[in-house]
Amino acid sequence: MKCSVLVALALCLTAQVAYGASIEKRGIIGNFLHLLDMFNYRGQCQQKPPVATGPSVTGATPTTMKVDLDQLLQADCRHPVSVDYKQTVRRLEVDLKEFGPSDPTKPNHLEYLLAFTPFVNTTVTVNKHMKCVSNGVNKLTGIALNAVSHPMELSCSGFHFRQIPYIFNAYFNGLGEDLTVENCNQVVSSVNGNMFELNLGPITSGRCKGDLLYVQTVYTSDNPLACAEYSLNTLRVTHMSASIYGDKCQTTCSLDSASPVTLDTAINNQGKA
Repeated sequence: MKCSVLVALALCLTAQVAYGASIEKRGIIGNFLHLLDMFNYRGQCQQKPPVATGPSVTGATPTTMKVDLDQLLQADCRHPVSVDYKQTVRRLEVDLKEFGPSDPTKPNHLEYLLAFTPFVNTTVTVNKHMKCVSNGVNKLTGIALNAVSHPMELSCSGFHFRQIPYIFNAYFNGLGEDLTVENCNQVVSSVNGNMFELNLGPITSGRCKGDLLYVQTVYTSDNPLACAEYSLNTLRVTHMSASIYGDKCQTTCSLDSASPVTLDTAINNQGKA
C-alpha cells in the first residue's frame, strides 16, 4: 500500500469519525469500524493505536476528533511508511473546493471528483427493488429505482460526490408514487470496478415529505480483471438497504430483487474501453 493511499484512508476515517457521532445518534449510519477487519490488522502491530480526543458530546451536537496522523501512520507496521510521507501529508493540505468543477449557471451546485483512473461520461440502466417494513400507519411496503440511460460519470477506481435531484418509486400497499429528494447527496466510491453508492437527503414530495431518506447500494463485477485487462459494462447489485427517519414514513428496507446494471459506454483503467 503506497503512502498516499494510506494517508487518504486516514483522512477518510478522520472525516467519518468527525461527523459519525451525530450521525450515529440519529441512527442513520451504523458502526463502520468493523469493516476494517478485511484488512486483517488485528494482532499485526504492537504499537498502541492513536488516541482521539475531543469535546464531549451532548444531544446531537457533532464532536471534533483530533487524530495525530504521524502517530497513525507510524503505528501501521505492516506497511512501512516511506521517508517522504510528511511531504505527502503537506501536499494533501489543500482546499477541497479546488477539486470541485464550477458551474456558473448553478452557483450552489456541489460536485467533487477524485480518481486513480479516468472518469468516463456514460449512462446506466438499473432496475432495483426493496421491500420495506410497514408500520401499519403509512403502509409503505417498497421502494424501487427504475432508471433507463441515467447519465453518470464513472471510474473504475475513484470517488464522486454530487448533489442532484433524485427520484425513487415508493409503493404503499401496491400503489406507487414518486419519492423525490430534490437535493440528494450522492456518493459513488469505486475500487477495481466494484462500487458503493450512497444517497442521502430530505424527501421533498408525497406523503413522506419532510422525512430523511438514506439508501446504500453495493455493485460488484463478476470479472475481477474487467477494469485491468478487459472492459466493464455490467454490474450486479449484491446489497441494497434503506432507512427513512421522521414522523411520517419511518421504516427500514432491504433488497428484494434487482436486474443487472448495464453501462452504455464500457470503462476500464484507461478510461473509455
